[in-house]
Amino acid sequence: LTNVFIKAITSPAVVSAVGYTGVGFQPDCILMFSPNATAAAPQEALANAFISMGWGMSSSSRVAVGLGSRDNIAQGQTNHSQTTSGIVQGTISDVTLDAADLDSLDADGFTLDWTSLIDGLAHHHYVVCLKGGNYALGEFSQELAPGLSTVSVGFRPAAVLLASVNDASDGINEAGNSFSLGAMSSATARFSLWQGDEDAADPTDCSRDQSQSAVIKMMTQNGATPSTEAVADFSAFSSNSFAINWTTADAVARKVLYLAMGPATAGGGGGSGGG
Repeated sequence: LTNVFIKAITSPAVVSAVGYTGVGFQPDCILMFSPNATAAAPQEALANAFISMGWGMSSSSRVAVGLGSRDNIAQGQTNHSQTTSGIVQGTISDVTLDAADLDSLDADGFTLDWTSLIDGLAHHHYVVCLKGGNYALGEFSQELAPGLSTVSVGFRPAAVLLASVNDASDGINEAGNSFSLGAMSSATARFSLWQGDEDAADPTDCSRDQSQSAVIKMMTQNGATPSTEAVADFSAFSSNSFAINWTTADAVARKVLYLAMGPATAGGGGGSGGG
């Protein structure tokens, strides 16, 4: 890793491609985090919970998830989205918020193609720009029974980030808000987080979980006692792949997004490809 820059940007008033500059280098990979907060008050606290996160390397190699829960209504209203054809994918109340695809990584920044804007207002989005090393991203499926998932990335990873909306297929504005996030750099350095918020529940039903002995957990909300559907832990980093071991699996092939990161290989530059 040779360069890192964190840039705050805003969405445009109309759907369009927008180039963002001022990064100071051409990124090899970007990570985006989008709370859909208005630009007029970048530190304001607001009702409703929604967030989008995604990462990308090119117009053909990018992924995103989006989660939304509506505040102060009689019956729970929650949504999720997961896609391999965009880098921003906001969702709430069965409606797409801001959504964008990655057009390119440029000499001094990046270009986003905004495909959906919920209200025409400028919203804040945050971008982590990375240069140097190797990166690979993509999607794989949970195993249907206990065992290994091995994902080829073309280099030896130093760390891997995982994310999933706990669904067996990609989709936009689907019912329910269940989200898993995990990261690993070794058998003793890893974590997993999970949250779930049931759609159409009255009263609402939401749960959470954290673990330092797993890299991803798929669960179902049930107040203080959510049920566990699938669990995977670190298995190995090899010369061109990573492997996780599903110690629990419930025969549902849930989709998992990943970002693998590693040092530059001898004689090579940054970047790699999708998986």
